[in-house]
Amino acid sequence: MRAALEASFRAALEATDPCTLTRAHLPEETPALVVCLGKAAIPMARAAADAYPGAPGLVVTGDGYGGQAGHFMVLEAAHPVPDERSAAAAAAVLERLERLGAGDLVLVLLSGGGSALLCAPWGVSLECKQAVNRALLRSGAAIGEINAVRKHLSRVKGGQLAAATRARILTLVLSDVPGDDLATVASGPTVADPTTFADALAVLDRRGLDLPAARGQFERGARGALPETPKPGDERLARVKNQLIGGGWQLLEAAAEYWRAAGDARVVTLSDSFGGEARELAGFHADLVRSIRAHASPWAPPWCCSRAARRRSPCAAREWAVATRSSCSPSAARWAPTACGGSPATPTASTEPPRPPAPSSRPTPSRVPPRAVSTPLAASRTTTPIASSASSTTSSRPDRPATTSMTTGRSSSPSAQPAPIGTPDESRRRADGATVPDDHVTP
Repeated sequence: MRAALEASFRAALEATDPCTLTRAHLPEETPALVVCLGKAAIPMARAAADAYPGAPGLVVTGDGYGGQAGHFMVLEAAHPVPDERSAAAAAAVLERLERLGAGDLVLVLLSGGGSALLCAPWGVSLECKQAVNRALLRSGAAIGEINAVRKHLSRVKGGQLAAATRARILTLVLSDVPGDDLATVASGPTVADPTTFADALAVLDRRGLDLPAARGQFERGARGALPETPKPGDERLARVKNQLIGGGWQLLEAAAEYWRAAGDARVVTLSDSFGGEARELAGFHADLVRSIRAHASPWAPPWCCSRAARRRSPCAAREWAVATRSSCSPSAARWAPTACGGSPATPTASTEPPRPPAPSSRPTPSRVPPRAVSTPLAASRTTTPIASSASSTTSSRPDRPATTSMTTGRSSSPSAQPAPIGTPDESRRRADGATVPDDHVTP
């Protein structure tokens, strides 16, 4: 099972390759400048460098993520705490943007990590921003809280990078945040900022952080003595288009598709919005499996995942191990009909959420604002011109309910009947009518 899970993960990564996703969304118009920011900046930049051999480009990525990006200039900086190179990279990007006119197009290729890699302190020193970053990371603050603070100590975050130029901007975003909120990825340098100085001040209070310089900046801003970051509807962002080209949902869908192609296993995607400590999320998933084993809730487990089935059928054991169809002997079919072509109990289509773990180990889903209307992932370059009179924020994924992928069973017969949710499936019947105890185990 571990090998199969790892294979599905690799398949999902291949399907969401940054270079491939970027190439599929590049505009026909040659940009006057290409700016690539984030941990995936190099592969995204390579797609643009190949498409626009004459366009200048500046790439800012983290230590260890570097490499060649065609003819584009590559700069490395620190992550997750900014350093002097982060400040130098921000100065270089701002200087190039200020040269451009209203008729120029800037292509921004954005991925996670851009917040630390591009650092332009405002109202505080670089040392203060470093201290703020470390304190926020230690406090366990959510990414939205961290960004509310960072945006109000910066000259580039929260839409301010876009406001620093007269040029039109197309930003292609590869998300690394729960829920794929564009205002959160890399602190949204070209996206309107819904947070305020008061919000940033509230984060410090809520997290019990004593940061006098930052607090003084936020208090001045809350009194109206400092200008706010660009908000939704700001005319300075009317010439900006932000487009999500890949993120957590695409990764989960690619993993789910791998399992569907491997057989007819049912795949349930719980959510793309989980956030928090990895060990807490792992505990949540373990509790979910225990609930499935003990109560067949919220889904009934596949018959072939029980100890009884695996004891009686090598075929069932193989199917449990690799989660794919297996050939089986007639004798195995007699003892394990569901694993060898019979009718297992399959999960129902209920949308009831899984029972949560104990409060001490329950993960807290990240809170994100509603997303913009989605558009399908393009199969070739977009030919839509970048409007100079209206801004937009789009997503490449289709509208769907917020729903990590797990296989819950398979049905090898159209006559399979779903097991009722919430009813412990304590026994199955063999083909000869005898009752077989079913003590479920985690696959």
